[in-house]
Amino acid sequence: MIALRYVLSLIFVVQMYLALAVIGIVFFPWALASRNGAFAAAHSFCWWVRASARVLCGLRSEIRGTPPTGEVLIAAKHQSFFDIILIFSAVPRGKFIMKRGLMWGPVVGQYGRLLGCVPVKRCERGAAIAKMKADVTRGAAAPGQIIIYPQGTRVAPGVKRAYKVGSGLL
Repeated sequence: MIALRYVLSLIFVVQMYLALAVIGIVFFPWALASRNGAFAAAHSFCWWVRASARVLCGLRSEIRGTPPTGEVLIAAKHQSFFDIILIFSAVPRGKFIMKRGLMWGPVVGQYGRLLGCVPVKRCERGAAIAKMKADVTRGAAAPGQIIIYPQGTRVAPGVKRAYKVGSGLL
């Protein structure tokens, strides 16, 4: 039984990244023409990941309450890749404050730019905070929900880690 779960988990991860590439390529012309296309692609990917996680891994997910639709700052714990999927799938126009290095990745980087995500070069500390604030102000022309992880990185459940100042300043 454990071997089967391992195999299904492996299949899930492989097919998730294949789906990222396929959805990214299929939606790319629309995404270049309109931000609506970029959001449709990202929401389609989120739907796919949640559905395939349920089928392959038995992982059920749910969004409780009424997610915000207006301009708002969402400061959430970052425990896994799956929390990114859940939060983004719940809001109509999510924009992440994200590690700058991710902007260079294929598909994720291109869509990050098209969605209006704000890259942060964490090693620059004070300068990074000033640039993040300026980028968020400049990006306000395209309304949406800004999503930030106040601890700045993934933190395992139960582990305590200090919060960064970025979400407080925003």
